[in-house]
Amino acid sequence: MRRRMMKAGRMKRTVAAITVLVMALTCTPAAVHAEGSADGDMTGKLAESQLMKVTDTDGSEASLSEIDEEEYNGFIYALKEDATEEQIEEIESNIEEIGDEEVAEEISSGEIYAAESLDVIEQVADPSAIEYIEPNYLVNIAYTADPGDRYNGSILNTIRIKSVWDAGVLGAGQNGADAPVIAVVDTGLAGISFKSRRHEDLNYGRFPKALWNHKFKTAEDDNGHGTFLVGEILATMGNNKGVSGLMPKTKIVPVKVLDKNGQGETKDIISAMNRLIKNNDVDVINMSFTAPRHSTSLERACVRAARKGMILVAAAGNYGNSAILYPAGYKGVIGVAAIKGNGGKWSHSEYNDSVDVAAPGVDMYGLSINSTHSYTVNSGTSMAAPVVSALAAMVKSIDPSVKHDQFAAILKRTSRDKGKTGYDVHYGMGIVDFNKAYQYVNANKGRIKADRIKKSQKPKKEKIKRLKAGTNRVAVKVRKLKKTTSYQIAIKKKGKKYIKMRSSKNKFTILNLKRKSTYYIKVRAVRNLNGVMVFGKWSKLKKFRTK
Repeated sequence: MRRRMMKAGRMKRTVAAITVLVMALTCTPAAVHAEGSADGDMTGKLAESQLMKVTDTDGSEASLSEIDEEEYNGFIYALKEDATEEQIEEIESNIEEIGDEEVAEEISSGEIYAAESLDVIEQVADPSAIEYIEPNYLVNIAYTADPGDRYNGSILNTIRIKSVWDAGVLGAGQNGADAPVIAVVDTGLAGISFKSRRHEDLNYGRFPKALWNHKFKTAEDDNGHGTFLVGEILATMGNNKGVSGLMPKTKIVPVKVLDKNGQGETKDIISAMNRLIKNNDVDVINMSFTAPRHSTSLERACVRAARKGMILVAAAGNYGNSAILYPAGYKGVIGVAAIKGNGGKWSHSEYNDSVDVAAPGVDMYGLSINSTHSYTVNSGTSMAAPVVSALAAMVKSIDPSVKHDQFAAILKRTSRDKGKTGYDVHYGMGIVDFNKAYQYVNANKGRIKADRIKKSQKPKKEKIKRLKAGTNRVAVKVRKLKKTTSYQIAIKKKGKKYIKMRSSKNKFTILNLKRKSTYYIKVRAVRNLNGVMVFGKWSKLKKFRTK
């Protein structure tokens, strides 16, 4: 007989407010108010438990109550590596028993699962087997429709691709090798299922297959975003129609995970990534969508793909600020900023340390799904990412042995420096240069060493050196780190939510604490890089009790 978790009885929530006063040595005191978390049923406990992993838009820890319900749809939960076969079998049996009455899904057997609510997780899973729970975040395409220059001449000059074309390098495999394959994970492709919608500027023989998730019957594009991206890479060259793809002899697997509005869910992206990893038949994965919050499950999928050697490329985002968006912000993913066709900075592109390189993405002329022979102009980091994916295909067509870290090394050595000397948050390592990359790979074929692009400018992990508690206060001293702008503090009373505050000094006092109470505190360093706030790792959690 299967074990079933019994739901705890519902209890009235109790809300307690605590007031904390932060005072740096030379700072003006400022009061911070926050509600403590309340006791409640099992669902409430799951929402506020250590299992729940939620991040704020700046990457810091947050609670589920602090994010808008419109940002996610249900939850993803991962099992511990040491979860027993019995626990896994019970979860999957319970999911099957629930069926369509409530949504419970298996994303990767024994590893990742999804549920429409915390109530469903209660019904199907033993909490002791769960490593973490996180919201199933919504993702969106990263482009801005912007009528403009209908010719891509300046763009082609900026990335210096014409000499590569003249050399006959168009993305086909050399010396009998197969052409590299790019997975465009997006809204699908017009004409992939319905011949009547096939675009005149595409050779449909260059799509070995298509993938889509259970929400869609086919990979047919009903938005246009995915078709535009595919055309950037694969539009037929020399047919006197439309545009020329950057690497028109490569192959593409269109993967539909976004709907007609350009929106999708994290769990569907993860499922698609797992299928690509399992099949292991693509070389490059293009992701021209963004989510504002970190997903551990999606990050792990990206890391697994990169370890397989796949080259992952993602749009940095179009909000024109320093917020890090995902998947560009994950380790193992090449984050791409958009620039103008002439190489100038684009004001809508994100600028932060998720940016590895820059590529044209403004006023790009390409394929439309309005008819089989129509074209349009789009702008965005969505359009910049396929430029880098096409460059990866070019590299793989010359040297099939190149893996993700080796491609990072190629970008680092061949991108043209722009902006401040060396790495900067607007251009990364610089503007991608097809000709330089072509020359470099030819000269170093078979012996390109792995490297990383991102030069982390994050402060070191902070350390609390001294902590002295009084009756209603605590005096704290943390390690003073070089080039640190300020220090962020997170403090909470036992059983309550964290309250965050900041100090400009490494010595500070927190006042108005409750007497004879247990608190937890952690601190991290913050560095201001030309207006971009970069956070270090939190210190170890310190426990103290007021007198």
